[in-house]
Amino acid sequence: RTIHNEEEEELQWFPKLEHWRGCRAFLFKIFDDVKASKSSILFSVVSSGMVLLSTISLLISSLPRYRYPRYGNDEGDTPEVFQQIELCSVVFFTVEYVVRIGTVSSMPMHYITGKRKVRPEFTSSPWWHLRKTFQFASQPMNLIDLVAILPFYLGGALGNINLTSLRSIRLLRLVKLFRKNQIIP
Repeated sequence: RTIHNEEEEELQWFPKLEHWRGCRAFLFKIFDDVKASKSSILFSVVSSGMVLLSTISLLISSLPRYRYPRYGNDEGDTPEVFQQIELCSVVFFTVEYVVRIGTVSSMPMHYITGKRKVRPEFTSSPWWHLRKTFQFASQPMNLIDLVAILPFYLGGALGNINLTSLRSIRLLRLVKLFRKNQIIP
């Protein structure tokens, strides 16, 4: 006789989902729940690698040999390779953030807050999905994710304004490595 234990079950490539949660829950679990499947683990490893790559690139590009006046004609000039790494990492982190924020409302509230009890008046509200999204987006780690990508978009929106002091905010990406659901060696 075999006793079935969930912890002994082999990790699958894709998260198991109930049919009523659909595609949004599937995506959310891959992007946010490292214990959901092998693909979630793979995404977590890739995300951690992007954090390390973008951080190392940012630190190297801040060295005097890659800054004005030794390099370029303006204080904000850096070698093209560092700009490309930054662009790729911002696109990656933006997609990750938007997917997680856009799909979180498909998850049960206890998954978002960690609390099993939810007041019944919240679940009957027409704003229930928006409330869940706001609850998730306002968590400190998700705010850090947002703040880490904002300097890139602020620099693009504000034009040639010198935002070199905001570059240090990008180091907040390192905090992503310490999120409770990330794999850290």
